[in-house]
Amino acid sequence: MSLRDKLVYTDKGVIPYDFLVLALGSETNYHAVSGAQEHTYPLKTLEDAIRLKNHLIEVFDKAVFAKDETELAKLLHFVVVGGGGTGVELVAEISDFVYGTLSKYYNPQLDGFIKISLVHAGDELLQNFQRSIRTKSKNVMRKKNINVRLGLKVIEVRDGALVLNDGEIMNSDTIVWVAGVKPYELKTDVPLETDQGRVVVNRFLQVPSHPNIFALGDMAAFTNPETAEVLPMLAQVAHKESVGVARNVIRLVEGKNLIPYSYKHFGDLVSLGQWLAAGELFGFKFFGHLAWFFWRGVYLSKLLSFSKKIEVLIDWTIDFFTPRDISAIYQCPEKQEK
Repeated sequence: MSLRDKLVYTDKGVIPYDFLVLALGSETNYHAVSGAQEHTYPLKTLEDAIRLKNHLIEVFDKAVFAKDETELAKLLHFVVVGGGGTGVELVAEISDFVYGTLSKYYNPQLDGFIKISLVHAGDELLQNFQRSIRTKSKNVMRKKNINVRLGLKVIEVRDGALVLNDGEIMNSDTIVWVAGVKPYELKTDVPLETDQGRVVVNRFLQVPSHPNIFALGDMAAFTNPETAEVLPMLAQVAHKESVGVARNVIRLVEGKNLIPYSYKHFGDLVSLGQWLAAGELFGFKFFGHLAWFFWRGVYLSKLLSFSKKIEVLIDWTIDFFTPRDISAIYQCPEKQEK
């Protein structure tokens, strides 16, 4: 981007601007761990999710023809690195998909070789939740046959294995990396003030040195005046900041005074697999089926159109009474080029 000339350079051409909103989000943070980017599966986009699902199905196809137990153990060991909200939700879904769906379609003898591990550097999962929620969530993980490994850092990832800081080597053909994110790296002709890679903004969500530029979400470092802390990189934060930015851009265009942004955290929700979730909302703690329906309801409410909400609700209702789909999704090369 050229801030001097007010130009944004893209692969489709150059776009001039009068006002600019920086909302590029974040990217996977591999923490400079050797081999992590090359030998793990990320989970940031829809394409990442499709690729991972296809891989899980392919693993079971390969397991049918595995020649020895060592190969089987490696094939059917699924490792998730990162015990935050994304890691916990993902590993719970993998457990449900592997044990509850895939294993029923293949040789029952494969079940004895299935192993699911969750590796987390911290001493607790879901560290932004209260202790009671963390404890219940960890118990759910274990009931789902998930091997929870806490207090361990990954120091190297190899092709088909990862190395922990205690010297242990975990062999696996499926290593998913969800151990944090970092702000998207922005290239500008004029340096912007940043805080740990995030663009510093004022109380109006503007870049102080460029009042016609706003930033929000994972890219923005907004200091909450009530806590004197920078807001965390969460979807809830980004969604609320988008409303504040849109309002102030309109007021700036109309020549009106800008409104200071104020953030109120409503709480947190995390899925623990089908029919189970945990949450803290407005000071109240939820756990179990009720929390899961509430978690689903929050996502449904974020859809913009009423017709889309009805369509998704019907799809979800059908899903309640049907098994999970095990069809792999592959996109034709010619469509990808277009």
